[in-house]
Amino acid sequence: KQKIIDSIILSGQTPPPKNSIRVTPIVKTEQYIIAAPTLEKVPQGGAPTDLLEHLFPALLQDVTSACNVDTNRIFIAGFSMGGHFTWAKILHQPDYFAGAVPMMGACDDMAALSNLQSLPVYIIHGDKDTIVPVECSRSANEALTALKYDVTYREQKGLGHYLFSDKSPECAKLLTWIKSKTRNPYPKKISYKFSGQSAPVKRIYWLEVARKDMNPFTVEAEVIDNIINIKSSGLAD
Repeated sequence: KQKIIDSIILSGQTPPPKNSIRVTPIVKTEQYIIAAPTLEKVPQGGAPTDLLEHLFPALLQDVTSACNVDTNRIFIAGFSMGGHFTWAKILHQPDYFAGAVPMMGACDDMAALSNLQSLPVYIIHGDKDTIVPVECSRSANEALTALKYDVTYREQKGLGHYLFSDKSPECAKLLTWIKSKTRNPYPKKISYKFSGQSAPVKRIYWLEVARKDMNPFTVEAEVIDNIINIKSSGLAD
């Protein structure tokens, strides 16, 4: 029987060597699988994060079908543009992952951070970043901390818009964090806030919302003594 191993899904950006879009080969390590979509061309009028969104389902399917992956130990991480995508993905589909690692990225929908109630987040940013201001990550960390969610913030002193070495103590700390996290597919409490900035998802964990328009809404659902209590605003009765 194939050994169950963790899967880390990376979204990132590299210098474009040719005009195409590809997914890098799945890289297997002793304990992890690393699969990274790489954008080598952004079609005119298309946003890079839209392309990553298009690639992501196929990437996830390829990894889980080709390898004996523990689906409760899948993580998403991304640097720069990949950091933006990581934030965008987890805000409306946090139930996919055991944890998220946005690096040097920005959260464009701060109002939806309440959706991360059951998702641990490990934020990394350099305080000398001149491409994506460190204040972006500071603000997200402050908001998640105020909500008393599971957030770890690592601000790298003197670091600009680039990553530390995989030999760095910071990398070891990140791997220790990853090893400690496991997805809870059935949390007893779910918060889903849709602010109208992107298409709403139909289902988050066990909560399904039948909504097609782009009007903002909020749903709070909690299981207490085998009874589901739901509070909502912006939805029809």
